[in-house]
Amino acid sequence: MVTGVALSADRHFLEFTVGQTTICQGNAVVAVRDASNTVLWSWHIWVTDYRPGTIGTTTPDKEITNYQNRKYKIMTVNLGWCDGKEETYAERTVQVRFKQRPTAGYTSATPKTFTVKQKAHTITELGNSTYYQWGRKDPFVGALEGPGGSPNSINKTWYDASGTTHTNQLPAVQSFPTGTACITRGITTPGTFNANSYMDGQYYNLWDANNNTTSTNDNLVVKTIYDPSPVGYKLPPSNVFTGFTTTGQYTSNQSQFNVQGAWAKGWHFHCGLNHTGDTVFFPASGYRNNFTAVPDHMGSLAYYWTTGLGSAYGGWTLHFHSGHVNPLVNYNRSSGFEVRAAQE
Repeated sequence: MVTGVALSADRHFLEFTVGQTTICQGNAVVAVRDASNTVLWSWHIWVTDYRPGTIGTTTPDKEITNYQNRKYKIMTVNLGWCDGKEETYAERTVQVRFKQRPTAGYTSATPKTFTVKQKAHTITELGNSTYYQWGRKDPFVGALEGPGGSPNSINKTWYDASGTTHTNQLPAVQSFPTGTACITRGITTPGTFNANSYMDGQYYNLWDANNNTTSTNDNLVVKTIYDPSPVGYKLPPSNVFTGFTTTGQYTSNQSQFNVQGAWAKGWHFHCGLNHTGDTVFFPASGYRNNFTAVPDHMGSLAYYWTTGLGSAYGGWTLHFHSGHVNPLVNYNRSSGFEVRAAQE
């Protein structure tokens, strides 16, 4: 998808090509290296026909209201979103002729012809998006649903810098050191999944420069260089999704899910409080295990990061499946979860 990655002639820019004949939805990571081949910095390239914003787009950002009555304008898709495979079966008509065998002594029955019409039908698989570890800017490849509804998800096919194809293969996995060395290792090895569970275990402000608390809040987020969101967007604070239940808290009572319609491998959450307003879809995009990077439960549950930390070791997330919604649950920072960006 992305080729010809190189420094510009004046060495001020990184250049690359997305060919017209090969362009498609997808994600790539491009990087600048030093003379010893060490990555100095990397960037996420998200190739998509999705157009964020509120003007000139068929998928305008949605304004949601949380339980604390604070409003946030969020994207309608996850970062790194790719649409699911779609198969369309055209309408067709067939004729079936029947002739009943005559009973002894009776005249043969007249053949009858019936016309059977099969309606057109489209099957669309659940789309997928990239995963992120808390405090890191670089994405990890998304996953596909397991066969027959299995919770064992499938790694999307990905390609390394040499163009080698990796089919249902995990990214590199390594346990990073803690502290600032963890942040450095994340920068120099953007494609390596950190399996030390707590990440750096020290910094609270990697996704919000001003954050210094473990309390859930609606504080103004100051975007950092480690935020994976594109220009004009940032990760939202911890309270952002509290309006997705009528109580602002965990519930397994479906009447308290602030949703419209039935479970659809995700929920159509109301943007307003108490079953009011427009809706925005959050897919059940699964997660990557915080120790192994193995993708799990694609299509059956999801976790969405916020900027907040509940401790030095765990971040505040939205978690849901068909049986419960929890707007504020704390999970290990090395887990690979989804991101839904909000306007700056």
